[in-house]
Amino acid sequence: MLTHGRLLGRNAIWNLLSQVAPLAVAVVTMPVLIRGLGTDRFGVLTLAWMVLGYFSLLDLGLGRALTKLVAERLGLG
Repeated sequence: MLTHGRLLGRNAIWNLLSQVAPLAVAVVTMPVLIRGLGTDRFGVLTLAWMVLGYFSLLDLGLGRALTKLVAERLGLG
């Protein structure tokens, strides 16, 4: 059985990897996307990503609240 310190360390490493992995994937895939789509279409895709990013900022926890409420309702039967 893992001690609390080792468990914390292992989970911290997994957390760090979950933060670094998307960046590494982006570094590899961006040139492929730019070559495949061209600069104009890639610009449109980038604008769409930015709009989606702003919507996620404006979410204000609605997704988590809905998840909690739906789980509670399903738990009630």
